[in-house]
Amino acid sequence: MGTYDLFRKIAQSSLTEKERDVAQMKNDLLYSFESTPSFYGVTINGVSKKVHLITEKNNKKMLSKPNESFSVGDIVVVPDWNNTTWLVSELDIDCQMQTKGIILECDNVLTFYKSGIVPIPTKIPYVVFDSIALTRMGVDSNKYLTVPNSRMMILIPDTDITRNIERDDIYKLYDSNNIQDNYKVIDINRVRKPGLIILELEHCSEQQVLPTYTINILNGTDLSLILGNTLTLNAEVLADDNIISPTPPLIYESSNDEIATVENGIITSIAVGECTITVSLESDPTVTANIDLSVEEIVEDLFTVDVYGDSTVVLSNNITLEALVYNNGVIDETKGVNWTLSNDDGSSNVYLTIASQDSNSITLTATSNPSYKNKYVTVKGSYTEDGSVFDTHQIKIISLF
Repeated sequence: MGTYDLFRKIAQSSLTEKERDVAQMKNDLLYSFESTPSFYGVTINGVSKKVHLITEKNNKKMLSKPNESFSVGDIVVVPDWNNTTWLVSELDIDCQMQTKGIILECDNVLTFYKSGIVPIPTKIPYVVFDSIALTRMGVDSNKYLTVPNSRMMILIPDTDITRNIERDDIYKLYDSNNIQDNYKVIDINRVRKPGLIILELEHCSEQQVLPTYTINILNGTDLSLILGNTLTLNAEVLADDNIISPTPPLIYESSNDEIATVENGIITSIAVGECTITVSLESDPTVTANIDLSVEEIVEDLFTVDVYGDSTVVLSNNITLEALVYNNGVIDETKGVNWTLSNDDGSSNVYLTIASQDSNSITLTATSNPSYKNKYVTVKGSYTEDGSVFDTHQIKIISLF
């Protein structure tokens, strides 16, 4: 397209002269954006972005590319600043060419957990602001927030998760030295700063109650693999005795990549030898499970059974358990189990009756007798071809009233 044709196209467009000037300025800004010392690569809510980070009047400020934006409440991680985490606290409404806002460094994280809402504790970055001038909160500059020594006020993002925080909730807060304390929510303000939630907290002796998490590797924990083959790990995560569905993110590691590698749960054998495969919970790497793996030229059959399902059943309700038979960690769909029940107290009372069963599942019905509340029954699934190979699953009978 020639110069005259380009000029005619612009002249005939619906843009006003001012809009064309603004568009040209945005193009100029975008062209020169990465040529300044304040240019950084960051993540905003986990998404990689290129921004400018500058200091103005003792405030840290962030500027977006002209064609991008960010919002109050966004979480910013800056790898070049020791991987520190920052919270967008307000925006400059007069900046029209690009988004500009103040960012505050987060002191650490609050551990949020609520059964039925968030199955795995979520780390929420927070900013303590009991010593921050209230100008940042939109009030007089000569006033400061003051709270008792046992209390503090924090800023957190306003998200679908944090909106579930309620008064009298107790949460663990970590400080910059990774020391944790428990605080009770005294007051909540979701109105003063849209995009943020202000929490007033009080130190308390009560503990935030978190589940005990475990990882169960259904393939077994002592496996053999033929050289050159692969094996897909099948793992479940339990909160106390309840299976979390869907399975939260897991991390897989091999103790010796020269023997076997593991990526996204798939083990690939490399050489004859032995190694350990470790499966960890991404949100809490201290929760782990291990597999002893042997890579061999020829592998003999090694059958294992896994019985899985819920661990509680309400009086008069049904519960279904499933069983899988593995051969060296690989599911063998041609194999099944025989089912047996036993009461943990040794009695012959019928706490659970069999509604239906086959070689890979069983459905049980809890009686309506209220005296059977809090009774335990153990369900055993034994490999049909070798009764010494089995797995058990304990069920507790509960009542909603």
